[in-house]
Amino acid sequence: FRAIQRVDALVPFVSEVRHRAESARDGRLRAPAKTAVETAERVSAWWRRAAERGAEATEAGARRFALTLGRTLALALLIEHGQWELDESGDVRGVEAARRFAFAGVDLLDDSPGDPSATAALAMDEPLAD
Repeated sequence: FRAIQRVDALVPFVSEVRHRAESARDGRLRAPAKTAVETAERVSAWWRRAAERGAEATEAGARRFALTLGRTLALALLIEHGQWELDESGDVRGVEAARRFAFAGVDLLDDSPGDPSATAALAMDEPLAD
């Protein structure tokens, strides 16, 4: 997280995902490309909101944030590769891989408020009273 302490640190990430998703010219890749770009933008917006709320909010969603970040970039790379493979050999396996990956879910962020004390108790393996 120290690497992205600044609120605007995710601008290059969103740009990279957008660039790779825009390589999709095949219609079957349009929905996964849209998912990748929208998720990249959502991750960036989530980070801004979490940073404004402070370290506790950022740490509470750190795992989901990191997983979503990685899955978003992975999808963008799959899209780019799928289009390349289609262009080079006519093979649609890469396209299908991108579509299946997107269908499995990329965005693991959850903006539901939740109870911060319950989150802390789960993270610290502490008992939680009813």
